[in-house]
Amino acid sequence: MKKIFSTVLLIAGALMFAGCAGEEESLFDKSAAERLNETGKIYSTRLQSSEAGWVMEYYPTNTEETYKGRGYLIMADFDKDESVTLAMNNIMTDYEYMEEKSLWEIIADNGPVLTFNTYNEVLHCFSNPEYYESGKGFEGDYEFVMIDVPEDGQFIMLKGKKRGTYVRLTRLPAGTDFEEYLNDVNAFFNKYFPENVVNEDVLVVGGEKYAINNGNAGIMGMYPYDGDAITETTEHPFLITKRDGKYYLRFRSNIKANDVEEQEFVFDEAGDRFVGVTNSENLISGPDPSVFFRQYMQQGYFWMFTPTSEMTGNIATLLQTVVSDFASKKYNVQNIKFSMDGEDARVTVTVRSGSSNVSLVYLYNATVSDEGISITYREPYVSGNNKRAEQILTTIPTLADFLKGLNGSYKAEKANETGFNLSAMKLTLQDGSTIAVQSSVR
Repeated sequence: MKKIFSTVLLIAGALMFAGCAGEEESLFDKSAAERLNETGKIYSTRLQSSEAGWVMEYYPTNTEETYKGRGYLIMADFDKDESVTLAMNNIMTDYEYMEEKSLWEIIADNGPVLTFNTYNEVLHCFSNPEYYESGKGFEGDYEFVMIDVPEDGQFIMLKGKKRGTYVRLTRLPAGTDFEEYLNDVNAFFNKYFPENVVNEDVLVVGGEKYAINNGNAGIMGMYPYDGDAITETTEHPFLITKRDGKYYLRFRSNIKANDVEEQEFVFDEAGDRFVGVTNSENLISGPDPSVFFRQYMQQGYFWMFTPTSEMTGNIATLLQTVVSDFASKKYNVQNIKFSMDGEDARVTVTVRSGSSNVSLVYLYNATVSDEGISITYREPYVSGNNKRAEQILTTIPTLADFLKGLNGSYKAEKANETGFNLSAMKLTLQDGSTIAVQSSVR
């Protein structure tokens, strides 16, 4: 009896196993390799679906090193004949447009992987060990795990197979010309993040305020607005792209403060600022012009204008009279400078006689605040036996009128098209007079 019961159990178990095996075959009737190949074909079709191609935000590594860490825009057009056209215009090409064609495919490697499998100078220069640092190069990837490839998606997300750096592809509208696109984006970048800009910009995320600098290098330095630039600066690579007629600034990684994160900002032309895509209270902008005008002087720099600078009102009239009176004495007025001397302000009038320049310095009482600076004429600056600044007031009495005409509170505004570049400013006095000034560092 026991033997018969055991035999029945064995037969029942076999039947159950056979039933389960049949169910597994219906669920997994294709091998993993077949499923990967099918997915690869689907992803290939989606890459090819953009008529004008894609713009790739490429980062060689996840470091903050100047060249290995910064981002590079690469244009990519995937054709059905398994060829791809890549293009770029950046420091790697000496800012000349470069375009090259090669091959690509999607391979199965623990998931679909996009590989650029024949040499293309545009992309493979970042993985060539002979470039930049001998034996290492830029350490960039040319094979990418396909992370997110939605059907008809605006974006495709990739991840470098070796370095793990995320790369985003953005679909381009039909008719996009690669060279024109890159020229457009580069011009925007250089306009809002110019080389040798005198001012720092301002970032606000999660209600926290940061000073930002070095944008022209493609890696922003950030530190708390009232903090220490040397010990508290962190570095954040970013790129500028364009879609739907708007410019976007996207960091390689999220910027986080007070549990608020933001990675991408869209440029608001009317507001002359970048606004957070996910939270409009997160902003990137230039500094307040009047605050910067005052701070710049207090840091030992000066603002300068000349007789040919743009100016209006009483100041313009007084200066032209002074210029004429100096000319009658064989002197040419070269420039006038605003600067600080401790708690006092200085106005330096530089005139030229023959082949020599003479600097005449005059001291002002100064009151500074976040609204700007107010100055009141006090006296000529006399140093030792050098009394020329005092003596010239007798020779050119209209100079005293001009110096007193500079008295007042100065409101500073941007003179360039954008407040991201305050190397030029327009000063306005209470009487409505205006003066266009240039910074001492350009």
